[in-house]
Amino acid sequence: MTNRAKAVCIIGAGPSGLVAAKTLTQDHPKDTFHVTVFEKGDRIGGLWPTSKKDDGLVDPDMCTNQSMHTVSFSDHTWPEGTRAFPKAWEVGEYLQQYIKTYDSYRIRLGCKVVKAKLLDRLWEIQVHEKHSSFLETLSFDYVIVATGFFGKPRIPAVLGGFPAPVWHSSRLRGVEDLLDSTSQPPLNSHRNILVVGGQMSGVEVAGRVALQLSSEVNSPGTKQIPNPNLYSVTHIIQQPIWIMTMFFPNDPSTAEASPEQDATDLGVPGLAVTDEARSQPAYVTLSDEYSEFVRSGRINVVKGKVLGPSLECSNSVIVDDAGKKTVIDDVEAVILATGFDASPSLDFLPEDILETLQFDPVCDEFPLALNVNAAASRAIPSLGFVGFYRSPYWGVMEMQARYLGKLWSGDERAIKALEEDLTMDIMLKLRRDPRRSQFPMGDYAYLMESFASILGIERFQPDKDTARTGLVLPARYSYATASEKQKKQIGIALARFYDTFSRSETERRYLAHAVFRAIQGDWKLEREITSNIDSYPSGKLTGTAEFRPRFPTEEGFDLEHLYLEKGNFTTTTGLQFSANRSYVYRYREDTDKLTAWFTKDDHKTVDYFFHEIIFLPRTEDSRTQGWLAKSGHWCPPDQYDVEYNFKFKGVNLTEWSANYRVKGPEKDYILHSRYTRYRRCE
Repeated sequence: MTNRAKAVCIIGAGPSGLVAAKTLTQDHPKDTFHVTVFEKGDRIGGLWPTSKKDDGLVDPDMCTNQSMHTVSFSDHTWPEGTRAFPKAWEVGEYLQQYIKTYDSYRIRLGCKVVKAKLLDRLWEIQVHEKHSSFLETLSFDYVIVATGFFGKPRIPAVLGGFPAPVWHSSRLRGVEDLLDSTSQPPLNSHRNILVVGGQMSGVEVAGRVALQLSSEVNSPGTKQIPNPNLYSVTHIIQQPIWIMTMFFPNDPSTAEASPEQDATDLGVPGLAVTDEARSQPAYVTLSDEYSEFVRSGRINVVKGKVLGPSLECSNSVIVDDAGKKTVIDDVEAVILATGFDASPSLDFLPEDILETLQFDPVCDEFPLALNVNAAASRAIPSLGFVGFYRSPYWGVMEMQARYLGKLWSGDERAIKALEEDLTMDIMLKLRRDPRRSQFPMGDYAYLMESFASILGIERFQPDKDTARTGLVLPARYSYATASEKQKKQIGIALARFYDTFSRSETERRYLAHAVFRAIQGDWKLEREITSNIDSYPSGKLTGTAEFRPRFPTEEGFDLEHLYLEKGNFTTTTGLQFSANRSYVYRYREDTDKLTAWFTKDDHKTVDYFFHEIIFLPRTEDSRTQGWLAKSGHWCPPDQYDVEYNFKFKGVNLTEWSANYRVKGPEKDYILHSRYTRYRRCE
């Protein structure tokens, strides 16, 4: 007589629920577990949209804030050609392919678990199927809660009754939807779009809104927002933040600076990580555009807490920073990046179980008291949790699912880990600790290594290296007993990961992207022209140059800047006149190419190709002299040859130059342009 398979109920078909279902059915002998996934929605994916038109809690066009190497499971790789930071809808497609690859469990869509009651040793689960009045009751041995933290948007009551639209960030898709279409600001007025919240989503939303406004102003064609130049973004934060970019130098020795300079070098006191702020827990955010929007004044940062509307002036908001009050006038709309309330994600658990789990509905970080890195409860060992904590890195979700599989299949090490666990005591102390960190549960590397120790997983090391070094990512953690199908996927994922690093060293992979990002914003321009033909003047130009981000105006490109230059040119003979010039700079990730294009007479519409910026191999002098690039372009009847030099300090571009050698029947001159960063205070 053989033991029957253990029945497992998984609540939620987002990434957490799917990896839990796959892990229990694939990483154990057949018929160890029989799994049923219940999803109240009509599709899988949870907050992740499964198509470009899918409208859930996440904008389908939003990029992930972790790379494809981290937003993945160990044994399922992304398709060839996936961008480094996938779009949200691509994450949904990844999850659909994940199901097809490991299809060994049942998913019931449109089925909401309304009650989960523990009777003796079995769970009684009541399920309500959509479009039916019938309540189905089923029995399971184990239950996994994979509903996540995103129960409902958390909306503070302080702006109740505010005359302008007040939206949660999860609702935002386009700025034109947020603004009152009947309101037309006077041409001589200025309007604020207020973003409240200084962590990941706050910085992300502020940057996205600023990007759309910039695109509206600097793109040709019909505007979706009337008079977009009248709007700007005001971002309310409560503590200084560290702003990290998507790509970093491969060799730390060339960085010379940390992401801290991305904040302190912007000339914004509220954003800078000062000596006083260094004694407090660090808050890290991620954005490619945000810092330069702040530097150029297109995002105005105000430190403090929103108290509510001003009673003296309509459409005004009061912000308090340690007793110092600031009134922000002319607020056209408010976006609340204030997080989510997890309570609705647990509404199926009865009061006695919530009491046992010491449920705290107002604690954002630890609403439940759980053991073994928030995967289980020693008090209720047949109840598991996957992804139920803030910032659920996908690798940690997979590790939590692996742990539950080991625990429920009788693994001695997993059982001992639960019996001896002390992490719950630490979590409970942190609930009320004002100095708890942004992600107080533990850093990603610690969580992965902690689970690996319990599970007996050895992290993959390239070239038989015995040192436990290198970046942490899911594909480096797998069982030695993985199936051939799993091993193949793991091998592809690891090969792509290490290939990325190799190409960044040998082929300057993503250097063009780093330059494109860092060149955004305002620059002082000094240009000297030396002509060898009397009919073409020599002289000097002083002025400004702006790289204004906008959405790509042609399919096939990922990023685009409009370059606008204006200045005063003085010839060697003393003649003076104003000069203006415009180009469009474009970046494609699949080819990793940065290109320049001429514009038409409207100074916005792309006319024809100018040249590609080709980066040269790294030398020992790259650190001090900058990254070199070159290009050549035949523009009949003239030949243009260009040499570039980009000088970085950390992730920031401090200055750069472009030297042109132009030769033709009526042209023979050298043009040297030097660009230095323009600061708001200057």
